[in-house]
Amino acid sequence: MLFYDNYCYYYNYAYNSDDDSYSWKIMRVDLDTGDEGYLGDRENEDGLLMEYLFIVGDRVYFRDAQSIFSTDLDLNDKQVHIEGRFTGERIYTDGENIYYGVPLDEEEESYKLYRRGLDGSEAIDLGIISCEGWFLTSDYIYYFNPDRFDMEYADGGALPFFFDAMYRCDYNGENTELVYETYQKDDTITNKYIQIINSMVVGNYIFAYYYGVNDDNGNGLIDEDEYYDNTRNRKDFNIMRIDIINQKYELIYPNRE
Repeated sequence: MLFYDNYCYYYNYAYNSDDDSYSWKIMRVDLDTGDEGYLGDRENEDGLLMEYLFIVGDRVYFRDAQSIFSTDLDLNDKQVHIEGRFTGERIYTDGENIYYGVPLDEEEESYKLYRRGLDGSEAIDLGIISCEGWFLTSDYIYYFNPDRFDMEYADGGALPFFFDAMYRCDYNGENTELVYETYQKDDTITNKYIQIINSMVVGNYIFAYYYGVNDDNGNGLIDEDEYYDNTRNRKDFNIMRIDIINQKYELIYPNRE
């Protein structure tokens, strides 16, 4: 959903009485009156699924598999700003520029980050390589240094780990700071592995879901009871909170008294 000027833009899986089928529609509701309006089909004229990005200056920005484009608030006056494949990677704005990643490999395990003006002006290489999950705050770009490895389960299969450290920098890619270094890079704690997912920043703290392995016997395999995933811990759910200043973390248990 997008919220702008007392309106909410959203997708609705709506029924089509003409052919007795369902399809995704783009809708807008007036938050003051509750009046709902149909703006168009989510599948565009090229048969591609459109996805909201953001609204800036009375323009709604979208992406599909071919481009980043914008329309007016009624989904008219389409203007293509950047042509390219934009299917799965994150895209952000600071109100003046568009930030996006271009995959460096077919598996899309790492991306090179670029910045362009909202009008699609010349691309600026920010000098940042990150795995998927990078994001913007009101002050910084947060990104993850790719360091992919798979840890095998003792009974078959493997668990992926994607990065060894989190960094942040200014919007122009300068003034890089280390935010958090994961345990697999710490020689003093060789048997502990953590993968952070779904991060968000509030002040000087990062809140994140995570999963990891305590390889207690040091055999390099994931044995029974060595793997943990905070999203699956329903009885005693916890969230990781990282102190950016001190580069340390603690676990918060919101369901505990």
